[in-house]
Amino acid sequence: MAGIVFTEIEDSEQPRVNAVAMQGSTWEYVLKVVHEDTGLPFNLSGYSGRSQIRKGYGSIEVVKEWVVTILAPPENGEIRLRLEAVDTAGIKRGRYVSDVEIYTAGDGEVKKVLQIPKLEVYPEVTKPIV
Repeated sequence: MAGIVFTEIEDSEQPRVNAVAMQGSTWEYVLKVVHEDTGLPFNLSGYSGRSQIRKGYGSIEVVKEWVVTILAPPENGEIRLRLEAVDTAGIKRGRYVSDVEIYTAGDGEVKKVLQIPKLEVYPEVTKPIV
C-alpha cells in the first residue's frame, strides 16, 4: 500500500494536487512538467528542483524538505519528490502546504511547477516493538 495518495485538482491553470499521507511511510510522487501552450515535455536540462513542506503559507518554519530529483533523461520533463519513512515518522498529524520549484543556477530563473495546497498527514498506529 502506498504511503501517500495524490488527487489532482482540475479547476486551476497551474498544476495542483491535494495529498493524504500516512506518517511513518515512504512518500513518493512523480510529476511531469510540460509546456503550457503545447503540452509537450519541458526539457529540464540545467535545472534543479526544490520543495518544502510548511504548516501554512505564511509559516517561517520548514517542517521537511522533499528530496527532489530530475529524472533521466531530463528531456522527458519528469521530477520525483520523495521522503523516506524515517523522515515522515517525525511529521506530526495535521494539515500542511507545499509546492515545487525548478530553477537554474546560471540566471536564477525560478518556475513554480506544482502546488500542494492541502497535505493531510494521518498518524502511524502500528509501531515496531522494541
